[in-house]
Amino acid sequence: MGRAVYAMGENKFDAALETLHSVVVIAPDYTEGWNKRATVYFLMGRYEESIADLESALSLEPRHFGAFSGLRLVYSHLEDNTNALDAYARALKVNPHIGQAKTEVKRLHREVKGKKI
Repeated sequence: MGRAVYAMGENKFDAALETLHSVVVIAPDYTEGWNKRATVYFLMGRYEESIADLESALSLEPRHFGAFSGLRLVYSHLEDNTNALDAYARALKVNPHIGQAKTEVKRLHREVKGKKI
């Protein structure tokens, strides 16, 4: 993981990805391996792979706030407000005291569901 984080810091995403592939093969139950690889995928513009790894991280640790944050970031980047709203809502179930998330849920809910007449 240290090598992968170092490579990420040097913007050597291919090297980081190669290292993180090894991490998830060697330790498939290590949530942070999936989460970090998702981050690298996001930085490389490989959004679908990022989403898949974030969901893998969440299947291992359903309370992983960083993975929820990552999902929200990817979906927001893709302008997929429906799934961004879902990511925020899932995060709030884990931690209902996330102030910014509550605000974003309200905003996204209006965009996704529309305003009441």
